Amino acid sequence: MAIIKPEVAAPAESAGLRYELSLPESRSRVCLVGPGWTFTSGISYYTCRLANAMVLRRQRPEVLVLEWWTAATLHTYLVLVAAARVLGLRVVIELHELQDPGEASVLGARHYAQWGLRALLRLAHRCVVHSKSDLRLLESSYGSLRLEIAVAAHGPYDQYGADPGDGSPATRVAISAVRTAPRPEVVNLLFFGLIRPYKGLDDLLQVFNNLSEEEVSGLWLTVVGETWEGCTEPEHLIKTSPHADRITFVNEYVPDDVAAAAFGHADVVVLPYRRSSSSGILHVAMNLGLPIVVTRVGGLPEAADGYDGTVFVQPGDPAQLKAGIVQAVKMVGRRFADPRDWGETVKAIDTVSGLACPPEHADLAQPSPPRRHA
Repeated sequence: MAIIKPEVAAPAESAGLRYELSLPESRSRVCLVGPGWTFTSGISYYTCRLANAMVLRRQRPEVLVLEWWTAATLHTYLVLVAAARVLGLRVVIELHELQDPGEASVLGARHYAQWGLRALLRLAHRCVVHSKSDLRLLESSYGSLRLEIAVAAHGPYDQYGADPGDGSPATRVAISAVRTAPRPEVVNLLFFGLIRPYKGLDDLLQVFNNLSEEEVSGLWLTVVGETWEGCTEPEHLIKTSPHADRITFVNEYVPDDVAAAAFGHADVVVLPYRRSSSSGILHVAMNLGLPIVVTRVGGLPEAADGYDGTVFVQPGDPAQLKAGIVQAVKMVGRRFADPRDWGETVKAIDTVSGLACPPEHADLAQPSPPRRHA
């Protein structure tokens, strides 16, 4: 069992990127606002990938697009929306989830986020969500908002396609750790992402720990993620596992090189979420063509719709999760086509913003790899 722990936990990220965009053959320009790279996350990549898909330009915008995922950005977003309305810009809010689960568990934060999102939506002209599930939740939580809402699937994440570099000494240690599984002798199951109660890592570990010696003989479990919200039960389950010698645990916020190495060494990605609006990890795995075991919660069934490498299971059901893993293991070695592209998201924002994207620019559905912008 390999365990790597950080000396200091990374603080939460903040909004830090602003993109000014113009669409080809269109007089309208878009200002896209989302999180920065200081503590890179899936939403950071989403903002960057969407910016590249919409073609980056430096011009005065006519449309403001705000990426919503946490109330930590609320004060900034309210100022931007107020300024945008004064300047006559159209405002679009793209919702990655209505409320962060951690914020929802804190009474003051929960009410602040609900009040703030309602205020933003009332000031906005349009809204984009990633699934019909999110649309139903938005309507049931906030009622009639008198704004146009578009549903667009999450775009693909291809940022981990390249081989990881050597990086710092600490990065090299982490890369070595996530490559511990002796492939091809074993099938390497990967759980990746923040370790939070709703991610269901406990469920996966209980299934893995209860496997017989014969069942576990051809498997390895790699867990890469930073502990949040006091979710320490997974670490306990790993330390006390009868199969601890077949578990690699990298308990830290990892840089991109480590993430690339982890996915590059994985055979199956397991997402045992108990709830979820969407998942960037799902889209990384889909883009790499890996078999995926994922629970039927929130918008995940819609996100993985059309992906032939998906095995769906019910949340909180150990028997189904075990059966799903067995089924996914049989798919190892095959690569599956990712049905998602960024053209759908761009089209949705075009539509709700009143922009027109001519047919001759349909190649926007195949954007260039993400580029970091200061």
